Amino acid sequence: MDKDWSEKPIVLVGAGALGILFGEKLTAAYGRERVAFAVDPERARRYAAAEFTCNDRPCGFHFLTDIDTSPKAGLLIFAVKATGLEAAAALVEPLVGPDTVIVSTLNGVSSEGIIGDVCGADKVLYCVAKGMDAVREGTHLHYSSPGCLLLGEKDRSRSPRLAAVVALLEGAGIACEEPADILHAQWSKLMVNTGVNQTCALYDIPYRGVQVPGEARDTMIAAMEEVRTVAAAEGTPITDAELADWLKVIDGFGPDNMPSMRQDMLARRPTEVSLFAGTIRALGKKHHIPTPVNDRLWTGIRTAEAQF
Repeated sequence: MDKDWSEKPIVLVGAGALGILFGEKLTAAYGRERVAFAVDPERARRYAAAEFTCNDRPCGFHFLTDIDTSPKAGLLIFAVKATGLEAAAALVEPLVGPDTVIVSTLNGVSSEGIIGDVCGADKVLYCVAKGMDAVREGTHLHYSSPGCLLLGEKDRSRSPRLAAVVALLEGAGIACEEPADILHAQWSKLMVNTGVNQTCALYDIPYRGVQVPGEARDTMIAAMEEVRTVAAAEGTPITDAELADWLKVIDGFGPDNMPSMRQDMLARRPTEVSLFAGTIRALGKKHHIPTPVNDRLWTGIRTAEAQF
């Protein structure tokens, strides 16, 4: 990496819940002169008329529109919805230079490949965002737990750029972990999200609805079991003990809280069902594995979205 990498611009794309959360921390630590959100002109006009707050604090974000002529980014963070990922990658591709490192906070196991196809697979660190309890209403975000980012190289090495990115993020108060196998961590988190996010969304329930015996909990666990089967076919087995540990985590969530997908449904926003059931259904077909529960979740959520 260039010896001046730690002084290069930090650019985020996507001003949703995680974008606001990380953008506020990075801007507070490194300043508006270095930290910016890359946006198209239409979005910039809308954002100019809005006030962004994080836990009731004004954020004072810098929105970057002259993307083609701006300096190359040192760190580029994707925090968009899956539905906007390809367009976001095309938007910020001019900001990618020889030393740019890309991190995607999207759930699932597919965003790194999509971004890599546009911006260069060699630029991408693999990531899992976990433990955030952020709730966004428009441009206002509230959270009590900022969670942490799990980061790693696809080849499981602890590269100099991984160490540099972790140091940069931790310098802004963003907690990081470096699991031994980031791909396994991604599949494990995908298993959880595929179960709890989609079930709460389809059944229109907070966490309490999957914390007690009944149809919703059975659906959640069955969806997670389908992910386990597909993950094993993809070369990443998930143990019974991991599933049991995740169920304990889910049972410890605030019963009246809700996952992001149910928040999206209530706000009549497009969901990330393509990252969850969409991924499992596609890989199920690839490996000739039936996925009836995820098929039902996919159909139910897509039908609901069509009414938005």
